[in-house]
Amino acid sequence: MNAGEASVATEARGVAQTAKDALALIEGMRVLMADYTQRIRADYPKVYSQDLLNNLFRHPYTRIEYVEKELGVSRPTATRY
Repeated sequence: MNAGEASVATEARGVAQTAKDALALIEGMRVLMADYTQRIRADYPKVYSQDLLNNLFRHPYTRIEYVEKELGVSRPTATRY
């Protein structure tokens, strides 16, 4: 194997590892979302919505304005969420 081939092989291993890491991260997020879905449904059944859960995972440090806009609710409703 020459230097060029070795370089390509090293890059390919790096890409493969990055892909594996990304898949593990995505799976971890899927597990967390499923857990939080159950918790919110059980503890806050009047507030639960899939859109709210998606918003919380999209914006972990969310703002009232984001909830208003993305869920299409009024400011008082978003504040209660």
